[in-house]
Amino acid sequence: MDKAPLKKKERKKPNWKPLDQWRKYQRRVTAAKSTAPEVIFISPCECHGFHGKNRWIAKTDLTPVPVDKSAIQSVTPSQIYAWEGLGADVDLTRQVEARMPSEEKWYAVTGRVVDAKVEADGDIHLALEDAAGNNLGTVSAEIPVGPKWCEIRQTVFGWTTQKFPFSVKTAHALKIREPQ
Repeated sequence: MDKAPLKKKERKKPNWKPLDQWRKYQRRVTAAKSTAPEVIFISPCECHGFHGKNRWIAKTDLTPVPVDKSAIQSVTPSQIYAWEGLGADVDLTRQVEARMPSEEKWYAVTGRVVDAKVEADGDIHLALEDAAGNNLGTVSAEIPVGPKWCEIRQTVFGWTTQKFPFSVKTAHALKIREPQ
């Protein structure tokens, strides 16, 4: 049975609010690119001029890696992807310093790196999927600047073709080497 087209009066007006928010975000990003100071990555562990402020408390947490390895939960990206989200009413545009309960734990994530980049806050950003690639879900991980993370940063940069020094204003994609 064919549905009759809605009369002009009956048509729902589109909700432009998300699009307007996206446009405002894009204008801020464009403005940030033109005025952003240059950040220089000297080595995998040394970065000059990084200016990240978002979630600084979480990134500079000095809590050591647990000595008791049973306190570190093994997970896959698809398992993380299946976790309950923040909910529909959460404002994703505001900055939140507090950590979620899941961020208070340590995880050993087993997966395949499908994308990598560095940003002006000095962090390495990784996108991970399940190793077999047969389950839904891509999750991200950040590796901040600092001595605590140096060994991991050296490993990650070792997977790439990146040469040092290099500079960025906002973000820079890292090319991952082909497996040998």
